[in-house]
Amino acid sequence: MKVTVVQCECGTTQAHRKFQTAENESQGFFSIEAGKQLLEMSLNKGLITQTDDETAATLKELESCGLPATKAEALAAAMDGRSTGLPETILARAAKNLRAEFELAEDRRRQVAQVVQEGLLGAEDGEKILALAAEIKQ
Repeated sequence: MKVTVVQCECGTTQAHRKFQTAENESQGFFSIEAGKQLLEMSLNKGLITQTDDETAATLKELESCGLPATKAEALAAAMDGRSTGLPETILARAAKNLRAEFELAEDRRRQVAQVVQEGLLGAEDGEKILALAAEIKQ
């Protein structure tokens, strides 16, 4: 089954792609790194089957799709220039809740990036929340 990389038309403003076969489409991804992980997971779980040559072609297509190389670069692009200027009390409460919910800094950053990508939080406020969460002792 040939898997191709296509532009996702879901309406999210940040550039992203998804995999497509003759039968279905994958969830969207925002970086080449995330795309490779999704492809590997799909192959390992048997959700898709391809020959080695087809997989190599899919990877080549993925690497030239124009997305940021890493999740961190995609996060930086998502957070670029957005600001809502929330009050410090709201930022502090959000940081406390985020810290309580997500122990690992990477998980907190991923969660904030998702909220920023959805347009619910500005990039500047997201960075403030992450900084405040990092200062909280558990």
